[in-house]
Amino acid sequence: MHLLSLACDKGLDLQTHTPATSIKRQSDGMWNVSTPRGVISTKKLVVANNAFASTLLPEYTEKIIPIKSICCQISTPKDRPTPKVAGSFGLRLPGKSHDYLIQRPDGTIIVGGGRDTHVHEPKEWFNNIDDTTLIGSAKHYFDAFMQEHFHGWEESGAKVDLIWTGTIGYNSDSVPNVGPVPGRKKNIWIAAGFQGHGMPVIWLTMKGIAKMVGRGASWEESGIPNPYRTTQERLDNPRSALAERVQTIVAEHQEESSRKKAEAEVVEIVSNTDQVA
Repeated sequence: MHLLSLACDKGLDLQTHTPATSIKRQSDGMWNVSTPRGVISTKKLVVANNAFASTLLPEYTEKIIPIKSICCQISTPKDRPTPKVAGSFGLRLPGKSHDYLIQRPDGTIIVGGGRDTHVHEPKEWFNNIDDTTLIGSAKHYFDAFMQEHFHGWEESGAKVDLIWTGTIGYNSDSVPNVGPVPGRKKNIWIAAGFQGHGMPVIWLTMKGIAKMVGRGASWEESGIPNPYRTTQERLDNPRSALAERVQTIVAEHQEESSRKKAEAEVVEIVSNTDQVA
């Protein structure tokens, strides 16, 4: 909020609750951005709506895919001390959980992930922009999360008091798309698809974008890692490593389910045989 206040003090015109619904380049080179509150005209345009990039730039429809994710806030009762957690965490718990966690200054815990509860059900999360509902199979995943995984929290009484879903932008080739938009007239840039890891990389990425937009710097002068560069070659590549990974995960889960079912049937047969004997 402090950075936002500084930007507004320097003249930033922040328009909230004003979704951009379409963009169009005019004959004079200006870009028109349509919103429910009117049309904004600008000489230079940066598309930074992450998972929703394809709503304004259709060429990214199969390149930046919206991924529905779940996160929550955990707190302890007011009459109990809140244990401290040092640092932030990327957790790889049994079951390929891929969880992430940080403790806020007020002691509450923010934790998200729960991947193993729903990753085998792509309809729940893959190419899903509905953040008005929870992911059904994951909504109770965090109920006893701290008690089960952190020493000193066993008797804390910690519980989930807020839980929500949001949309993350993932790329078909697992690398963010940043830079001048290929195949479009000049003065339009994209910075999107940060794979759920935007916070560590967005600051210097947008510094590079600002150099290009404000100072006319080239890509090479921007300081942005070259793999991030959005190119026509990346847009034309028919392969989606992300979709392939999802298919593999679903196939592995089906194979595992079939194996467990077969084992259960063998146990039942053996049990029935023992009873007959």
